[in-house]
Amino acid sequence: MIDEMINKPNLLIVDDSKYLAGRLAERAIDGGVYNPVVVHSYSELTAILKTSTVFFAGVIDLMLPDCADGEAVKLTIEHNIPSIALTGSMDETLRNKIIVNPIVDFLLKTSQEDIYSAISLAEHIYGFKGKKVLIIDTSPTRVKYLSKFFQELLFEVISVDTADDAFEILNTMNDVEIVTVNNERSDMLGSDIIKNIRQNPQIRHSMKNRSVVTFGISSESSDYLRSVFIKSGANDLLSLPITKEEFNAKVLNNLNMMHTVEELKVKNEELKSTVKVLEEYNKAVDAGGIVSKSDVDGIITYANDAFCHLTGYSREEMIGKPHSIFRHASTPKAVFKDLWDTIQAGDTWMGNVKNVRKDGSEYYVFTTIIPIKDNHKNIFEYVAIRQDISELVKNREELQNQFQTDPLTSLGNRTKMLNDIKNIEQPMLAVVDIDRFYEINGFYGNEIGDNVLKELGDRLFDYFCDKIYSVYRINSDQFAVLTCENCINSTTFTSQVMAFSKMVRNCTFRIKDIDIDISLTTCIVEESGDVLSKVDMSLKSAKLAKKDFIVYEEGKISETKAYKNNILWTKVIKSALKNDMVVPYYQPIYNNQTGKIEKYEALMRIMHGKKLITPYHFMDIAKRTKYYPHLTGAMIKKSFDLFSKTRNILSINLSVEDIANKETLEDIYEYLEAYMIGDRITFEIVESEGIENYEEVESFIRNVKEIGCSVAIDDFGSGYSNFEYLMKLKADYIKIDGSIISKICEDESALSVTEAIVTFAARNSMQTVAEFVSNEAIQAKVLELGVNYSQGYLFGKPSSYLIK
Repeated sequence: MIDEMINKPNLLIVDDSKYLAGRLAERAIDGGVYNPVVVHSYSELTAILKTSTVFFAGVIDLMLPDCADGEAVKLTIEHNIPSIALTGSMDETLRNKIIVNPIVDFLLKTSQEDIYSAISLAEHIYGFKGKKVLIIDTSPTRVKYLSKFFQELLFEVISVDTADDAFEILNTMNDVEIVTVNNERSDMLGSDIIKNIRQNPQIRHSMKNRSVVTFGISSESSDYLRSVFIKSGANDLLSLPITKEEFNAKVLNNLNMMHTVEELKVKNEELKSTVKVLEEYNKAVDAGGIVSKSDVDGIITYANDAFCHLTGYSREEMIGKPHSIFRHASTPKAVFKDLWDTIQAGDTWMGNVKNVRKDGSEYYVFTTIIPIKDNHKNIFEYVAIRQDISELVKNREELQNQFQTDPLTSLGNRTKMLNDIKNIEQPMLAVVDIDRFYEINGFYGNEIGDNVLKELGDRLFDYFCDKIYSVYRINSDQFAVLTCENCINSTTFTSQVMAFSKMVRNCTFRIKDIDIDISLTTCIVEESGDVLSKVDMSLKSAKLAKKDFIVYEEGKISETKAYKNNILWTKVIKSALKNDMVVPYYQPIYNNQTGKIEKYEALMRIMHGKKLITPYHFMDIAKRTKYYPHLTGAMIKKSFDLFSKTRNILSINLSVEDIANKETLEDIYEYLEAYMIGDRITFEIVESEGIENYEEVESFIRNVKEIGCSVAIDDFGSGYSNFEYLMKLKADYIKIDGSIISKICEDESALSVTEAIVTFAARNSMQTVAEFVSNEAIQAKVLELGVNYSQGYLFGKPSSYLIK
């Protein structure tokens, strides 16, 4: 920012009114090009002019508290600063007094228009600097008179006597902005000179077809003479003598008009080029895509050859028909409602659509429909561009079928069963597990074992052959039968499953002349939700109780200690979120260079009753539930809310799971935008050695750094740590793991590791933070090693408030 201000040209603003000076400065800053320098008195002005600061122009108040007679304007003029004078009132006497000074202009500061004009005029002056004016005049007096006015606006003046000299200059110089020509001449009328400048091909070529502002000059004010000059191509007639105000106004207005015309010429050429490019794009799209157009009612107005070939209709058969002639009966109406709602709102719709050809066969297209709008943003046409994905869909369906089929038994697999359960309101599931199947494989070999599985699968399929049942092989030695309460009542289903189990126990499987007896453990689950967990608990419970049949009932199955623990902590987490009991605790981070606490790490806690619970007890379980992203979101929001009211720096932990979670990222970006404290946020990436998708993490780091955040790698040095991923992640801070720091006073290995990390960090412009600094001895060693920051009980335990 400072470098930018240094490189910007300085505009001097002198006014005793801080409000008015502020308005002028704001107006100057708005353009983003100038650096306003404001002073409020003559003494301040004197002081700043003694410095080396260079000003391209000044806006100067005539009346200041310590000078009331225009001395400030005289002083700026003495320092060769083009000056625009401001006054609170204007009369003829004051005007005559002011204009004896070579000022650019004088304006009333009581008028908002004049205030804006002052800055606008100053900006023009900067733009005029070095621009050339050609004065064609035979009178030295007029040349001197006009030159004074132009030079006060910082123009560079060239003067010649004759038309021939003027034409030679214009043929060789292409940077002349303004030409003035006096009318009373002996060699050629002034109006003819201007006509020649406008029409001479050689001059136009030299000027690169750029317009130049031309003024006729006359000592009389004549409407006839003005019309003669304007017909010859002049912009205006300047009648001398002329007031400074009128001169400046005519020069500025005509230059602005000329620049506007030049810009319009450029834009017109760009528009022509754009139209040409769009025409080429249209050709490319039409040649490479399946394209149709329709009116606002969906009536087809155009179809390319590819669309005709795909649908089997001729162009004549399609034009004038609605797109609904291609609609397949199986495509849900909701698809078309969404399509029309989207495009009628003026947005582009994209999606896969199943359609039907003229011969009745079906095809699939990925379709993009774009609303075309007029200059008033009214839709007048829709363009549809398609890609034929029929083969892709066919292959996907085949792959999906393979993916959901057990290759050994050709029954549906576990994936298919879970998908089918999702589509049933009241599912009933029976699972049969072959007891000690591993013994069959071990005793007879895998080939015999596979045949046993196929035989059992066939018998299940034959027994439950009614269409109300679906049969699956869901594990190596487990099969399932799925139905629903709407198809068969629970008692009948249970009876049929028990009958099948009994039948299998009472029969022998004959495989390749070998008789094999098998027994089954069977369970029935009549609830949705986490079905496989309930199946697993039921089968384990049945086998522990030495039962061969069990029906799952909530609360009556003897869950293992681990299950109970998971359920307990899941309830605690859910309750904490519901009752706003997720609380951030903040541990101070000490700057070893400044000797001050400058940062805080936010650490998650749950308040359960009167007990404060650390993540050690619940975090692993939380990550396996749907509640984990909500815990992260609550921490970020509460921490951001507190730190938006302070000037401290916040460090907050994010796991790889957080970065991979779309909702969590959306929350982070939303809070960063809402609280606008990105420059005071450090995201600590924990468990970074477990990163698998580096692109995902690198993208996150890149995005938050653009907002001003910094990034730290937490617990570095623990477990499997390497310096390669530090380079990949472009971290700003390395947090050295507490298990290392706590041992650096007595363990040479810990000391060596810390030294290596500090050296690496310094060479790569990263800073280091020592964790678990619990006493003065460890801190002394940390300081000796050159670690930048320290964190630990020596400086403060985690607290619900900020320790200073």
